[in-house]
Amino acid sequence: MAKTVGTSVKRVEDPRFLRGQGTYTANLQLPGMTHLAVKRSPHAHAIIKRIDATRALALPGVLGVFTGKDLIEGGCGPLPVGWSVPNQKTPERHALMPDRVRHVATAWQRWWRNQATLRVTRWI
Repeated sequence: MAKTVGTSVKRVEDPRFLRGQGTYTANLQLPGMTHLAVKRSPHAHAIIKRIDATRALALPGVLGVFTGKDLIEGGCGPLPVGWSVPNQKTPERHALMPDRVRHVATAWQRWWRNQATLRVTRWI
């Protein structure tokens, strides 16, 4: 180990990336591959009044629209806390917020899609 720590390692991947021949995950296309879009809130501490996904679901290539309520109804509970501190008050955190977003950019809706982005919500 003493011979490798602190020594330079010759990089072998650089030439293909410098020549535009590298493979990036954004360029991969696998059979049956789909994409996920996450809608994030433009408002802080907003109540989700309703979500109308009919237009999104009608678009070609859209496989599904899932909300926080859908995840809860499907049995997905709050995310676990990484560690516990005695007497600590820990608010529930869901992968998708079901009724209220807490801050700007809170994820509240996911679309499995091949294309398209719509605004499908009313905020109060």
